[in-house]
Amino acid sequence: MKKVLYIDSDLCTGCLRCELACSFRHYEEFNPVKSRIRVAALERRFFPMTCAMCDEAPCEISCPAGAYYRDEKGNVMLDDSKCIGCRICMLACPFGAVSYLDGKVIKCDLCGYDPECVNICPTEAIKFVDVSTAAHLERAKAAARMGRAVNEAVA
Repeated sequence: MKKVLYIDSDLCTGCLRCELACSFRHYEEFNPVKSRIRVAALERRFFPMTCAMCDEAPCEISCPAGAYYRDEKGNVMLDDSKCIGCRICMLACPFGAVSYLDGKVIKCDLCGYDPECVNICPTEAIKFVDVSTAAHLERAKAAARMGRAVNEAVA
């Protein structure tokens, strides 16, 4: 079954450990510029952002070099030996999950199905789960928000 990173921004504290762990895993240095996950901040909230492994991935569709492919589990991967550095995929990605480094693009590769960002996250804001579990978690979160809104409206 396809597994994806599920991110609960309500739990993110903005510690940036995920960024540092990612860069260390791939480049053996603590350098957020070399991370494949980014933590954005907006109005005192933090949003870890990485590849969503889209079913119809704009990066994959737009790549003129055919550098993107689906692995055996259906996740979008990048063969950087085929990347020509044109950055069209960066423009196509609606999540800003593709970065440019040393003449090539980089994106999340799920760390070979043992994501370092999940292992290091102290609040469990990032989980590696089956697609169906991610959908269930998102529905439960939406229902909780709806319940709070109803309670506030009634009060």
